[in-house]
Amino acid sequence: MKWVKRFAAGALAAALSLALLCGCSGSSKLDNVSEIDYKDSILYSRTYWCGALSGYGWAMECRDQSTGQTYIFAEKDQNRVYLGKEQSGVVRVLYDSCLEYKVYNKNYDEVTSGVYQVNSGSDTYKKEGSLNVVEQVISDLLLSWGQDKTSSYVNPDAGRAPRKVEAASGVRNGKTYYVERAEYASGTAVVYYEMLDSTAVNARAKYLEIYLPGQKNPQARYKVNAEETFGKMVNKYGDVLQSLTEAE
Repeated sequence: MKWVKRFAAGALAAALSLALLCGCSGSSKLDNVSEIDYKDSILYSRTYWCGALSGYGWAMECRDQSTGQTYIFAEKDQNRVYLGKEQSGVVRVLYDSCLEYKVYNKNYDEVTSGVYQVNSGSDTYKKEGSLNVVEQVISDLLLSWGQDKTSSYVNPDAGRAPRKVEAASGVRNGKTYYVERAEYASGTAVVYYEMLDSTAVNARAKYLEIYLPGQKNPQARYKVNAEETFGKMVNKYGDVLQSLTEAE
């Protein structure tokens, strides 16, 4: 696909070469940092969407490196995102204004845009006020594409695309990774990728760090245990509302 070809050229190829040569300490310090065009990033390929790609998404099973708790972060069709544990979490639904983005519950009642607390154990969901600060940054990362109409999917919407994307190299546990840092109004998300070759499709997310505005130290750090762009996690968590009924 065209974004894979874009990834293999220009700034990202240079950043990858630098990453492979770098050998630094195991901290969160990044080296060889350079700003890149969002369209040349792995993030762009992970969140790319149009009507013809219905059913695709981006999902990560992550372990919180402070608590050891496992979390699922998953989006589907760039319209809804699940953030939470295996049985309970929150779902953010972005749009309900056009057919491509309609979301329905178990009774086939439409679920309108908003934030919902979901519980698969009780098979219910209810309206929630808002995401917490870390959830907001992760949601912004996963929903970066930002189009609500299939007729205008060529360019990402500036309101949801990151303000800035930087490529870098970073070392975790003695291994060097290609790193992307995406900045949003809510904060900054840093993703460490293991590169199997020079294409985005063969990049594997391995670590995720979340910074709030003005922070030098991460608010949250995760090790990515599993990642997918199509499959079980995307469908299970991206469509979790379809198996639930609204709580009385």
